[in-house]
Amino acid sequence: MKEPNPEARATVKALIAEGKAAGPERKTFIYVNNRLEGNELETVDAMLAVHEG
Repeated sequence: MKEPNPEARATVKALIAEGKAAGPERKTFIYVNNRLEGNELETVDAMLAVHEG
């Protein structure tokens, strides 16, 4: 895994929050691949962990 990218993670977290606030009538798609941090599964897990519940 490359170094975590806090700026990218914060941006995606903000997009997730915005999509949730918009409600079910608006779909939000976020594409993540291994080029961001080297392990997209852990990256996505970290970004979604704050918004589960």
